[in-house]
This record gives sequence, C-alpha cells and structure tokens, in this order.
Amino acid sequence: MASNKSNTKYADFVSSGTITIRKTSIFTSDDIFFTMGSCFAQEIRRALTSRQIACVPSYRYISFDPTQAIVDELPRQEHMNFYNTFTVRLQVEQMLGLWDQAHDDWWQVKKRAPWGPICFQDPYRRGIFAKSPQVSER
Repeated sequence: MASNKSNTKYADFVSSGTITIRKTSIFTSDDIFFTMGSCFAQEIRRALTSRQIACVPSYRYISFDPTQAIVDELPRQEHMNFYNTFTVRLQVEQMLGLWDQAHDDWWQVKKRAPWGPICFQDPYRRGIFAKSPQVSER
C-alpha cells in the first residue's frame, strides 16, 4: 500500500544531496557479451562497445557484395534482427557444430533488390537475400 511517509534513505538523500548506494563495477574490458537478438540486444551492444567491452557475434566481419546480396542492416548497422527462439537455438547449434545448413537450403521470393525482382532468401534469417543460390551460399 502506498504511503506519503518518506523512508529513512530518502531523508538521508535530501539532507546530504548524495546517493548513498555504493557503485560497484560488475563488468571489465576482458568480458565478452553475446548480444544477438532484438533491438534491445542492439542497444546493449552499443552501450557495451562504447565502453570498450567486446560483443559477439562480430557482424562487421561479414563480407558481401551489396550489388549481389542484402544482409539485413549490414553494413549500415552492426546488427541483424532475424532472431526468434528457434533461430537462436539454431545459431547456438551451428556454433557448437551440431547443425550445418545445406547448400541448397533457400527460398526463391519476389523482392525489390538492386539486381532485379527475383531473390533467394535464407529461410532461417529473414533479412538475408541474394541474387542467386550461389551468392547465398557465401
């Protein structure tokens, strides 16, 4: 139940003007964070990397030709927002060597792209499109 009565900590703050909660660093520049997922993960990545704390996956190292492929928000932003519970599990399984995507595992879709209206989409990563199946394999 709410009350108009201030607690003692509030009175301490008002009289001193100082927040009395001790600041304790939890993370160091040696820590590495796995920031994959939603726009929330993107904001966490930005905050941590601005403090020189490493985050993985390192999307900036994905190389592709933008005239041949669209890779989510790369290179404009170091972020890929294709994750749901299934794809997160799939990515972890792939990193552990428990799953490999077949070379012919793609869908043909119609989408406006620099190379024309026909694209080949990665079925597990909604924002990845390529000019041909061969390009999507890379």
